[in-house]
Amino acid sequence: VGNFLQALSCIAIARRLWISLHGRNHILVAESSVSIGAVYWQMGKLNWAIKEIKKGIRLMRIVPGGYAKLPDTIESLSSLYYLKNDFQKALLTLKDAYISRINMYGVYHIDVCATIIKIGHVLREQGDIHKSLHVLLKALSIQRKVIGENHLEVATTLTQIGDLYLLMNKTEQAI
Repeated sequence: VGNFLQALSCIAIARRLWISLHGRNHILVAESSVSIGAVYWQMGKLNWAIKEIKKGIRLMRIVPGGYAKLPDTIESLSSLYYLKNDFQKALLTLKDAYISRINMYGVYHIDVCATIIKIGHVLREQGDIHKSLHVLLKALSIQRKVIGENHLEVATTLTQIGDLYLLMNKTEQAI
C-alpha cells in the first residue's frame, strides 16, 4: 500500500506542476489523470480508477496531442468496466475506441482489428453468440487483408470462431 500511496502522491504533485505550467487543458494533465487511474486500478479501487481515467479521456478529446493516446485509454476504461462485469459499458466504450481507431488509421489496421475482437469477446460474455460470431468474422477478414493468412493472430481468431460454432452446436463449421 505504501508504494501505491507514494506513487499517487508523486503523480498528484506532477499534475499540480503541469497545471501551473500549462493550465488544466494540456496533454500532460490528461496523462497524469490516466496514471492516477492506473495506480487505483492496481490497488483494486476500480471506481476511483474509472473516475480518473474518464477525466483523462475528457481532456484527451480536447487538447492538442491527446488524440494519439485516446483509443488505448478508452480501451483501458473498457477493461475496467469488464472487470466490474458491466459488459454494457464495456461494449459502449469499446465501440468508442473502435471509432477513434478508424478515424486514426482507417478500417484496415491491426489495432482496429484488435478492438473488433475485444468487442466480440464482450458480446460473447453477454451471451450474444451470433453477434460475437459476426464481429469475429469481420475481424478475421481484416486480419487476412492486413497480416495475411499464415499468422498467429489469424489462427487465434479462427480458434475463437470455432469455439463460437461449437457453442451454437454447429460442429461442421467448427472443424
